Amino acid sequence: MMKPTYILANGLVPFIFVVPPLDLTITTSQKIEKIDIISFGEKIKLGEKNVDIISFSTFLPSIKSPFYSLKNPLIPISAIELLKKWKTEKRTLNFIIPEYLIFYKCKITKIEYPIKERTGDIDISISLSEDRLLKKEPNLLTGLIERI
Repeated sequence: MMKPTYILANGLVPFIFVVPPLDLTITTSQKIEKIDIISFGEKIKLGEKNVDIISFSTFLPSIKSPFYSLKNPLIPISAIELLKKWKTEKRTLNFIIPEYLIFYKCKITKIEYPIKERTGDIDISISLSEDRLLKKEPNLLTGLIERI
């Protein structure tokens, strides 16, 4: 069985999760509006697709761990700091899992990392939100989308 490679890339700078998560959740949804018509019932109107939310949990191995790899030579706390920096700077990143043909342009929206004194490994949960272009560009002055 092939071990998938989870990559979060900032341009040409890759961040490889050397221990692939056991679970990956991708949430995709649609905007809906329920319309209540008296004497007829409800009707649902489908709108545009919401952005996809990607979330997973893994751990960042310490240098002494058998899971440590030079694919990501950062010590766990430095790896966390790099991810936090990308989140704070609102960087558009590429999330790639080549084995599953998954590719998203996204931004980091949430990072959780409890620090427990054990082996030096740090558990991490991360949420990414798809970053896509709007079909219509907003007016730069008002920030509103022009009507046709």
